[in-house]
Amino acid sequence: MEIIELIYKDKKLLTMVEEAIDRAGTSVTDTSSLEETIYARIARYIKPDKGRIRHYVTLRKFIYETISDYVARYRNENTIVFSGLAEKDDEDDDNENLFEPADVLANVESDVVVKEMIALLAQDDHRKKLIIGHWVSGNNNSMDISRVLADSLGGSIESHRKYIQRFRRDCHDLLEAI
Repeated sequence: MEIIELIYKDKKLLTMVEEAIDRAGTSVTDTSSLEETIYARIARYIKPDKGRIRHYVTLRKFIYETISDYVARYRNENTIVFSGLAEKDDEDDDNENLFEPADVLANVESDVVVKEMIALLAQDDHRKKLIIGHWVSGNNNSMDISRVLADSLGGSIESHRKYIQRFRRDCHDLLEAI
C-alpha cells in the first residue's frame, strides 16, 4: 500500500502516465484498466528498492511497453455512437434527426406470409415458382419472364407469355377469393 502512495506522491511520474494514457486513448477501449495495469507494473518495479521511483527513463519504458502490450491485446473496436449518426438540419442547428436503426425483425411476419402465398399460388410447379419469383422481385414484364422461361425450360417464348397471362388471371381470381 505504501508503494502506491509513493507513486501517487510523485507528480512527474503521474504526469508521464497521464500523458501516455491520453495518447493511447484513441487506441484503447478501457483506459482505466490500462492505467491500473501501468501502476501495478511500476509498483512491482519499485517494490524491491523504493529509490527506483526516480528511474524515470526505465519507468517511461515500462509505461510504453505496457501500453503497447495492452493495445495489442485489447484493440479499440471501431464503433460509432448512435448520437454521432444524428443528422442536423441545415436551417436549424438545434433540430437533430436522430438515427433509428432498422428493425430487422419487424418484417419477419410479412416475409413468412409472402412465402406461404408463393407456395399456395405455385402449388409445387417449378414454372409457376419462377414466374412468381420474378413478380416478387419487381419484374412484371411478361415478355422478359417468358424469355427467361424459354431459355431455362425450353419451349416457345409466345406460349410462355400466354401461360403467364393465364396464370396472372388465375392468381388474381384466387387472391380475390381469399
